[in-house]
Amino acid sequence: MNGVPDQPELLLRERAWLQALARQLVQRHEAADELAHDALASACTQPAPLTAGPRAWLAAILRKQVASSRRAAQRRSAREALAARPEAVPPTDDTIARFEVQRDVANAVLALAEPYRTTVLLRFWEELPPRAIGTRMAVPVETVRTRLKRGLALLRERLDRAHGGDRRAWAVPLWAAGRKAGSVASFLAGVSIMTAMQKLVLGGAVLAAAALLSIAVPWVFAAPASVPESQPAPSPVSVGLPPAAVAEPHALGQGNERVAVTSAETEAQLVVTGTVVDDETSAPLQGALVRLTGSNPAESLGIESPTGADGTFRLQEAQLPAHDGRRVIVQLDDYALAHDFARFDRKQTGPQRVDVGIRLVRGTVFSGQVVDQEGRGVADAELFLALWTLGYGGWPQNLLQESVSVGRGDTAGRFRLDHPVGPDFQHQNLLFAVTPQGMGWCRFEASKQRREVSDLVIRLRPVGGVRVRVIDRDGKPVAGAEVRAFPRFGPIGIAGREWRTEPSPHPAIRAHFSGRTDASGMLRLNLPVGEPGPLGRMDRDERLYDLSVEASGHPRQPLHPLDLKPGTEQEVTVSLVEAQSIIVAVDVHDDLGAPVANAAVSAGETQLVNGRTDAAGHAELTVPATSRIHVSGEAPGHRNAQEQLTVASAAPLRVSLTLARTRPLDGRVVDQFGAPIAGMAVFVGHTHLCDTDAEGRFHADACPVGEREIAVAMAPKMDSSRWTGEQTPQTLDAERGPVTITMQRRTGHIDVRVAIVDARSGQTLEPTETFLGLFTEETRGFHIRKLHESSQGVVVAKDCAAGRWRLSVRTASGQRGALDFVLTEGQPPAELRLELPAPGAVTGRLRFVDVEPPREVTVHVQHQKPDPTAWTSFVFPGRWQVDATSQTTIGAENGQWGSLRMQPARNPVFRLESADPTDTIVFIVIGDGVRGEANARVEPGQARDVVVEVHKKAQPR
Repeated sequence: MNGVPDQPELLLRERAWLQALARQLVQRHEAADELAHDALASACTQPAPLTAGPRAWLAAILRKQVASSRRAAQRRSAREALAARPEAVPPTDDTIARFEVQRDVANAVLALAEPYRTTVLLRFWEELPPRAIGTRMAVPVETVRTRLKRGLALLRERLDRAHGGDRRAWAVPLWAAGRKAGSVASFLAGVSIMTAMQKLVLGGAVLAAAALLSIAVPWVFAAPASVPESQPAPSPVSVGLPPAAVAEPHALGQGNERVAVTSAETEAQLVVTGTVVDDETSAPLQGALVRLTGSNPAESLGIESPTGADGTFRLQEAQLPAHDGRRVIVQLDDYALAHDFARFDRKQTGPQRVDVGIRLVRGTVFSGQVVDQEGRGVADAELFLALWTLGYGGWPQNLLQESVSVGRGDTAGRFRLDHPVGPDFQHQNLLFAVTPQGMGWCRFEASKQRREVSDLVIRLRPVGGVRVRVIDRDGKPVAGAEVRAFPRFGPIGIAGREWRTEPSPHPAIRAHFSGRTDASGMLRLNLPVGEPGPLGRMDRDERLYDLSVEASGHPRQPLHPLDLKPGTEQEVTVSLVEAQSIIVAVDVHDDLGAPVANAAVSAGETQLVNGRTDAAGHAELTVPATSRIHVSGEAPGHRNAQEQLTVASAAPLRVSLTLARTRPLDGRVVDQFGAPIAGMAVFVGHTHLCDTDAEGRFHADACPVGEREIAVAMAPKMDSSRWTGEQTPQTLDAERGPVTITMQRRTGHIDVRVAIVDARSGQTLEPTETFLGLFTEETRGFHIRKLHESSQGVVVAKDCAAGRWRLSVRTASGQRGALDFVLTEGQPPAELRLELPAPGAVTGRLRFVDVEPPREVTVHVQHQKPDPTAWTSFVFPGRWQVDATSQTTIGAENGQWGSLRMQPARNPVFRLESADPTDTIVFIVIGDGVRGEANARVEPGQARDVVVEVHKKAQPR
């Protein structure tokens, strides 16, 4: 026998925390890897006994491995002792060494920063499970597990440094401490201030066999390594675990009972490395948890690692994923959640390495409440933050497609986010709440520096009930059909029908938009009503959905439009299309109307059917019936053409394609001084032909012939302020040969630095949003953006052209303002200063004169003299402070200030925070048959009261 008892739990003592702690601290011990490999290799090559389960079988093999290793070590030690001279160090030093190591462990625990110290002590000293720790510390259980992982990683690194980087120096004595059952005390000197030796030794024998397994064989309890997607995950394996470890599988990290078997010779195909630093000081950050995920952050790959003392990390994956990148998510207490995208080249064969740099900001800590339409708190809300956004039609969309959970609400709907939030274009300053009753969202302003915001209110959106009834061709109900509702409004949907996709792969979100029909072919959904976008059609965009239905034995169905009716329940019947195929007739001609013979055409969605046109330019294709069919055509000497068709029935489809005639075209793009311009994109009509090289030259293989409009556009990262937008010529004909396009460059190369300070105190302010624009006579406004950077309260713009500029700034505290300045050719660098006044506040009260208050009124707010030249998102009177029980904001998106919808009978008072002190503010109240108006001017940093008298609206003559 190897000394492991049959019932190790009988040896557990009160102070078993050292055993569990040591299990994690030495999880990378070299001996553990060898034991793991040998035990599993032996298990794979021997037939398992029929009377034993896999755990007992592996435990028996492990006992043999440990016993064999011990016997070999004893024999080796005996041989070496016979040949060696007497040692100068007495044997008692072994006991002292073990004592010192255990004391170092206890001291290292006490030296941990909060909240890691308290979390580790509660888990391993008080022996509380993570869920109980979360309740005591008022944090989610996932936060507890994350803190445990980071705390243990910090302990390992601290002990490594204390022993000169040699882990064996502290791991081996700690391992040896578990070899003598009943004789090893838990030495925890430093847990409290004690000077007596009896206080140093805190009783409770450590389970010898369990300690031996957890320290010498930590792979049994370690989290699983990454497994290629094409292989199934290994089955859980455990070896003689004590009950405490089995009862809480997540106590010491996710999946601590799993064993991942990977070949030692397998080379990682994707390696992601990087450094995590503090954004303000650029100092490396230790202990940050870095993990790889797919496009859906909720689908963990089990690939994660804490950063080292130098802030570096290394993550590797056995196989390249199906897509061309992985998302890198970084979490560290007291810092905002950060993420990046590690992109690689799938065309390249062999292993690839991607390096990313992550800068963490302190961010804003948000808390607040999720309420329903009546202002009542809503329980069990899960909060989401977007990691990716799609801009379409001037309105952020699809924000929940790639999102991460950042907290949960309590039974009263109150929440505090697990992590601070920093400024990020991707989350669009929107926080989402998803509850069993519905979903909603609100806007916020995040800052880089630490601050607290506790008054966020997320009101659930109104809902409309829909009963979807699915029937077949004969009118019989279809059970088990999957129905998905695709919103067509931002920020959760996509406006373009050709880009239909579900709002999110997260189960909690999907449940609100999809389901399967019951035996009667019926499915009931409660769908949220959205907000109208700035380019919406009238007031209907926020109610538009598309229904997608998929049923077994039926072809893919066309999308079914739905106009939601808020506050009611409507029934929609979807009759399934039975046709398995459909005929697509294609006519192909050139830009002069002549038919194009022998043109290659294709049609279909996932399964393309190919064909060629006859002498009349006609072709007919029979393709599988789907909801959408893509048709394309091409021919030598012509530009390709394509069309997207929506299938509404089984009737044949007919489409006409125009293939424009083409010729090769060479050219060059220069400025008015003849200097070449690199990186420009050349367009003919709306078609991108090619880009210019370093010499400003370009070549297009297929430029449409005839007189065509030509345009030269800059890449998104180019500085558009360097160019006037004028070019010659504006049209061309490819048949006339090479062309030279001249762009007008603005003169001047002046560097500008603007310090942002508080107007009263002179202290530096951190801008959360800045816009540097150039005034143009054509637009009569500041609309051309200039690339610039903002750091530690200073905005820096290099190589500015001569002209009239304006810098607009907004800070997290609501201070905002603008600085106009003029730059001239040849002037020295400009050192400027923008002083921002402290915002004020306006408290208003509605007074109804000779009229009964209507159930609801809307309060609009605006400047008395708005500046038409200013950038819209920086010109707003203030921010509404909402009373969750009776008020809500509308239209407060895309940089607008929005209006306040309130119920005056419940609360006739409104409040405008961050009120602009630079202009008079106008409040306009409109309701059913009533109207009122009042002005207010606030001083910087002061509050002002205003009364709005509301009268009966005058009838038009």
